Amino acid sequence: METKNENSDVSRAEEMKNQANEAFKGHKFSNAIDLYTKAIELNGNNAVYWANRAFAHTKLEEYGSAIQDASKAIEIDPKYSKGYYRRGAAYLAMGKFKDALKDFQQVKRICPNDPDAARKLKECEKAVMKMKFEEAISAPVSERRSVAESIDYHTIEVEPQYSGARIEGEEVTLEFVKQMMEDFKNQKTLHKRYAYQIVLKTRQILQALPSLVDISVPNGKHFTVCGDVHGQFYDLLNIFELNGLPSEENPYLFNGDFVDRGSFSVEIILTLFAFKCMSPSSIYLARGNHESKSMNKIYGFEGEVRSKLSEKFVDLFAEVFCYLPLAHVINEKIFVVHGGLFSVDGVKLSDIRAIDRFCEPPEEGLMCELLWSDPQPLPGRGPSKRGVGLSFGGDVTKRFLEDNNLDLVVRSHEVKDEGYEVDHDGKLITVFSAPNYCDQEKKTLCFKTKRNHFVMDALGGFWGLNGFNHRRKKNNSSGDRRNQRKSGSSDSVDVSRDAAGYQFPLKQAVTAGALTFTGDTIAQLSGRWKKRAAALKQSSSGKPDQEELWNLFSEHDWVRALRMSTYGFLLYGPGSYAWYQYLDRSLPKPTATNIVLKVLLNQVILGPSVIAVIFAWNNLWLGKISELGNKYQKDALPTLLYGFRFWVPVSILNFWVVPLQARVAFMSMGSVFWNFYLSSTLSN
Repeated sequence: METKNENSDVSRAEEMKNQANEAFKGHKFSNAIDLYTKAIELNGNNAVYWANRAFAHTKLEEYGSAIQDASKAIEIDPKYSKGYYRRGAAYLAMGKFKDALKDFQQVKRICPNDPDAARKLKECEKAVMKMKFEEAISAPVSERRSVAESIDYHTIEVEPQYSGARIEGEEVTLEFVKQMMEDFKNQKTLHKRYAYQIVLKTRQILQALPSLVDISVPNGKHFTVCGDVHGQFYDLLNIFELNGLPSEENPYLFNGDFVDRGSFSVEIILTLFAFKCMSPSSIYLARGNHESKSMNKIYGFEGEVRSKLSEKFVDLFAEVFCYLPLAHVINEKIFVVHGGLFSVDGVKLSDIRAIDRFCEPPEEGLMCELLWSDPQPLPGRGPSKRGVGLSFGGDVTKRFLEDNNLDLVVRSHEVKDEGYEVDHDGKLITVFSAPNYCDQEKKTLCFKTKRNHFVMDALGGFWGLNGFNHRRKKNNSSGDRRNQRKSGSSDSVDVSRDAAGYQFPLKQAVTAGALTFTGDTIAQLSGRWKKRAAALKQSSSGKPDQEELWNLFSEHDWVRALRMSTYGFLLYGPGSYAWYQYLDRSLPKPTATNIVLKVLLNQVILGPSVIAVIFAWNNLWLGKISELGNKYQKDALPTLLYGFRFWVPVSILNFWVVPLQARVAFMSMGSVFWNFYLSSTLSN
C-alpha cells in the first residue's frame, strides 16, 4: 500500500513539473515556481525539480534562492551537471566570479563537450583575471584621486559642425534640457563638454547633501515619487508628458535604478542630472542597487557609457553614484528608500543620516540593506531571495515606523504587474516605473503625495491617469508568496529565451468588441433609415411616424451584431494588440524611418490578415464556408487596395501619436468610419 502511494506521488510530481515547464515557457515564472514547489513537496529527492526551480528564480533575479535550490540539486545528485550550471549562472549574475568559476569548471569536467558551459567558463576566467589585474594595479583607497578633480570641461572645444543642444555659460536652463531631450529622442548625442559639465555640477550638488534627505511639501502642493526606470528613456518621456516636467511646482523624486537593462541609460542619467542642475529642489535622486560598479559592469551601463561617451565617463559616473543620498523623508511621515528595511530593530533615522555613503555598496550592513532588502508576507525576517540584503515582514515595518514616528514606507526595487503593490496592512508601497522591464509589459506607476494624502498614479495606462487613495484601497492579492520559501530558482527547462508568455488583453478585447458592435448597429440603422427615407418620399406624409421609427429597431439583425462583436472581442482586439506589441518591441525608437516601416508592415501583413479572418468569420457564421475561396478571389484584393487610401494616413497617426494601450480603440474607431465610407461609395 505504501509503495502504491509513493508511486502515486511520483506520478503527480511529474505532472506538476510538466505544468511548471509550460508556465516557464510562457514566461510565467512565479507560477512556475509555485508548481515546481508542489512537485518538490510530492517528491523532494528529484534533483531536476530543484534545478528547474533554480532557473525560474534566476529569471526573476532571485539569485539567493537560485543558489539554495541549485545547491540542493547538487546535494541530491553530485553528478548532475545542471545543478552546478544553475548555481554558477546565479553567482555570475551577482558578480561572484570566483564562485561561478568553480561551478563551471565542475560542469566542464562532467560534460566536457557542452559548448555553453565552455563559453560560461571562459567568461568567468576572463572576469577573474581582470579582477586580479585591477586589484594588482589599484592604489590604496587613501591614495586614490578623484576622477572629477582631473577634468576641466572648459578646455574641451565644441566643434563648429556640432548642431546639438548647448549650455550657454555656466547655467543649465530649461530650454537647454528640452533641446537635449529632443536630441536624445531623435538619436542624437550630447557633446562631451556639456555631458562633463552636467555630471560635474550634479556631483557638486549631491556632495553637499546628507545620506538621508528631508523634503517638505507645502499644504496644497503635490510631490511625485517614481520607481525604477532602468534605461527606458522613452518611458521617462511618457512620464513627463503625462505628469509634467520637473519644476518647483511639480517636484519629483526618482527612487534609484536609473540605469542598466534598458538601452538608453546614458540618456536617462544625463536628463535627470540636467534637471538637478537646473533646479535642485525640482528633482530629488536616490541611490539604487544598480548605481554601483559591480552591477553596471554586468547589466550594461558600463558598456553603454564606454560606447556613447568614453572610458573616463565610466569612472566619473561610478564616483558620482557614490554621492547619491540613500533615502528621503517626506513631511516627516513618509520614508522613501530604494530597497527596504533592516536586519535589526531599533534603527533610527539618525543612524541612516550618519552612514558614510561615499563608497561602493558593502555586502552587509545598513547601507546594503537600504539598497537591497525586500518585503515578505510572513512576519519576522528571512533570507534574501536575491542573495544580498534580507526579506522583512509587516511586523518589522510596523516597528520601524513606530520607532521613528512615521506613517508609511515607499520603496521600489521589484517589478510589479500593476506597477505597484501595497503590502504590510497598507504601511508599505512598492512603486516600479519601468513598464517594459526585461521585455515584460507592465504598467507605469508613480506615487504622488500631498500633505496627509497619498495617491498612486498609473502613468501610461489606457485611460491615462488613474488614481486611488492607498488608505482605502488595499492590495488583496496573495502577494509574492515565494518569499516564504528559502529555496529557489530554475534553469533546467529546455525552452527558447525568446519564447513569449501570453496574457489575454481583456481591456483591448472588450474595447474592440464594444466598438464593432456599436459600429455594426449604427450601420444597420443607417441602412434601414435610408430605405425608409426613400419610401417616405413616395408616400403622402413624407414624415416618419412612431411605428416607422419602431420598425428601425424591431428589424435589427442581432445575430449579425453578435457576429461582429465576437469577431472584435475574440480576434481583432487580441490579435491587433499582439501585433502592435510586436512592432513596438522590434522597432522601439519613434524615428521617422521606424514609423514608415510600421505603417508599411501594417498594410502588408495586418491588412490582409484582417480581411482574411473577417471573411472567414462571416462565412463561418453564415454557414457558407464552402464559398470562402470564391469570396477571397472576388473581393479580397479589391478591398485591400481600395482601403490603402484610408488606412495609410490612419496608420501613420496610429503609430506616431497614439500610445500602445489605445491603438486597438483608435483603429476600431477607424473601422467604424471606414464602413460608412465604403457604404457611401460602393454598391452592396
